[in-house]
Amino acid sequence: MAERIETKNLEGAKSSIMTCTYCGFCKSACPTFENVGWEASEARGRIILSYGLLNGDIPADESVVEHIYQCTTCKDCERRCPSGIEVVDVVELIEPLVVDHDC
Repeated sequence: MAERIETKNLEGAKSSIMTCTYCGFCKSACPTFENVGWEASEARGRIILSYGLLNGDIPADESVVEHIYQCTTCKDCERRCPSGIEVVDVVELIEPLVVDHDC
């Protein structure tokens, strides 16, 4: 089983992660969700995964890495977000953490 990752670098994204209301406006704008169809493959899902990683609730296993790296960084989710969350910034903080970790 994959271990928990060191998340102190995610502290800068904590505010964004905690601000998400999970409204789903990002879902219809996400090209990855359109192609994949999995909740974890769109902005709201990535924020939920980030929350789980930040709190040590989930390990950075292969599925988490896959969902994080499916983000195209197009920022369509950010344009639709009523809370103004910079999802791409959160994703870009998480990517090196999960890739540097042995999954």
